[in-house]
Amino acid sequence: MRPAHENAPTGEGRGAENIEAGSFVSDHTPIAVDVHEAQRFLAVLDPDGESWHFRTFADTGSGGGKNYAGALVDVATDLQLDNGNGRGVFVVVGDGGGKDAEIVRVRAVFADFDGTPMPDTFDLDPHLIVESSAGKYHAYWLVDGMGVDAFKPTQQAIAARYGSDPSVCNPSRVMRLPGFVHRKGEPFQTRIIHESGEPPYSAVEVLAAFPQASKETPRQEHATGTGERVVSEERHGDLLKLAARFARQVHFDGLGSDAALAALFAEAARGRWTREVPADEIRRAFDGALDKCRRGEWKQADQPDADDANDEPPEPRLIEVEVGNLMSAKVVAPRFVAAPIIPRGVATLLGGHGGGGKTNGALLMVAHTACGRPWAGFEFEQCKGVFISLEDSGDKVRFTLRRIVETYRLDSELVAANVRIFDGTQGDAALMTELNDHGNRTLVPTPLMVEMEAACVGAGLIVVDNASDGFDGNENDRRQVRGFMRRLAGIAKTNDAGLVLLAHIDKHAARSGGSGNNYSGSTAWHNSARSRLALVDEDGAIELRHEKCNLAKKADPVRLAWNDLGVLIPVAVDTASANASADLIASADADHVFEVVRVAVESGEIITTSTAGPHTTVHALEALPELGKVYRDKSGRKRVRAAIVRLAREGRIVRATYTTPSRNVRECWQPSELTQSAPAGGEKITTNPRWLDTPIPPRATNAQSGDCVSSVEAPTNATNATNADECPRCDGEGCRHCVEVAL
Repeated sequence: MRPAHENAPTGEGRGAENIEAGSFVSDHTPIAVDVHEAQRFLAVLDPDGESWHFRTFADTGSGGGKNYAGALVDVATDLQLDNGNGRGVFVVVGDGGGKDAEIVRVRAVFADFDGTPMPDTFDLDPHLIVESSAGKYHAYWLVDGMGVDAFKPTQQAIAARYGSDPSVCNPSRVMRLPGFVHRKGEPFQTRIIHESGEPPYSAVEVLAAFPQASKETPRQEHATGTGERVVSEERHGDLLKLAARFARQVHFDGLGSDAALAALFAEAARGRWTREVPADEIRRAFDGALDKCRRGEWKQADQPDADDANDEPPEPRLIEVEVGNLMSAKVVAPRFVAAPIIPRGVATLLGGHGGGGKTNGALLMVAHTACGRPWAGFEFEQCKGVFISLEDSGDKVRFTLRRIVETYRLDSELVAANVRIFDGTQGDAALMTELNDHGNRTLVPTPLMVEMEAACVGAGLIVVDNASDGFDGNENDRRQVRGFMRRLAGIAKTNDAGLVLLAHIDKHAARSGGSGNNYSGSTAWHNSARSRLALVDEDGAIELRHEKCNLAKKADPVRLAWNDLGVLIPVAVDTASANASADLIASADADHVFEVVRVAVESGEIITTSTAGPHTTVHALEALPELGKVYRDKSGRKRVRAAIVRLAREGRIVRATYTTPSRNVRECWQPSELTQSAPAGGEKITTNPRWLDTPIPPRATNAQSGDCVSSVEAPTNATNATNADECPRCDGEGCRHCVEVAL
């Protein structure tokens, strides 16, 4: 492709409405700002982009940078004022924020030819070419599905290929915004001179077109999480060996040819070879190897050449984390699509028996996310949702989604705008498949995985339905499961999205209600997920349980039921049967607490009626060994308080008054059967605890030394005891401990 700006006709007043896709426009140097041109540029970069990060720097004079964030329409006035005052206007091309660490998605890769000539042709046709100032250009290639970690080496490869500015490589790099005036030297309106109108390239295409420039370029990790070689010499020979290996897997082990080709393309995409290896060359190498297998020239027992091994030392895997600035560093708290059940940037597992409602529940979450509506007590952030169906047809999923919208009266337009459903049931639904490389079994991504990664770009919530279809490996192999889960977690991290993987549970777990292990296979399914949910059906009662959460406190179970449209809905727990069950529990609690109170009072203990402060009824009962363990946590204390109220209303315990050693009148609980008359309703009865009948007053000892005193001194000390420090156990209320000290 030759940049036609050299021969373009003249014209003025160009806006977004009079430039055809794929056309070039003329040379001119208008001075006015064209906001429509800026909006058109942003719309090409990201049609769904709602918020951008802009910066302005002094083109003339001095002054630091200024930052603006938001939609262009909201900051256009400020940008125009800065531009009119001699400041250039720039935009962060990546998605996420204004700093490298905040970038979560690569929108495009690009080349800056401000200091060098732009080539006449490109191997990969740019989507946009911008003339930043007279005779200086920027070229952009839109890309879907590229990880942020791959951005810098790709930028460096572009610079090495075309001689563009090599410093343009950090993720939050800013570029001049078309439509605004470049004011260094002769004023010039930055403008778009070429737009291809084509859809974005896939990450595989871009990485293949711009392989890493040298063997020193940082490597990307293979999908399985293991380090792989980077070949800078004998690249074609290495390709032939690798193609032969995969061809054997196809011919002798039954691997699909599409999966084998996908694995080869994935090697090219990650930068195995330090120069571009065209796709047709990869296909020819693979087809030739497969033909040799079919003609019987190669046997299954053939081993790869010895020099095929990776002799290079492995790169370090442990990265030290700076803790010197622990208290001053900015620490980002975990973020959630729906707190605490669906965290962002990691994988969540939703397990349950087949037909238990996993698909229905996951679609519920996607629909409520699309509308930003709460569900079952969880607040869902509004964002775009992607549902990958590998089990049910797209029509069935769409029908269920419609029923959900009808049941919950959701905004159908918001759902239509923010939900995308992809049907993966037309062929092999595997996202990753097992390769047997001379006994070394590993997982490799399939073409469907590459398609899914591209489909998930920009989503805030991703649902994959389900693991049994997408995982074509050994579910009991910890390494394979871990590699699969990490691949999915990488998708979540790249998009800063919550990713929910649906999974069936095995027969034993289904029969036993899961028992907290609602997944099938290796424990790596549990360990690799940062959050784990389960839909459990026990005796017709459906519950959504939060069985694991590494990033927050687990949520309480949610009781669900099916409505007439076949949609799961939350149900209140105060139904007649639930009330009957709760009443049985409350009655048992009351019986137990009554026995504890009775034993305590008979042994001379005081059970205060206080409900606030450090010496309450609950505190008094917790000091007794007779109180059961189940009543000693937060929920148990609540049950004790409810039991006391119930016992008082039933007249089984009554309020009694007593006089403390300091002559203060206090109230305590006593079983009505231990009083001479037992009025109902918790009425008061004047009484004295048995320990108060002792002739020796409390604290009739020397408070300082603990020595015994004479009978002459006793009255004086007894009097002083009432003014001394109060008992550490009862604050002067009076208890057996006071008497034991006195004795």
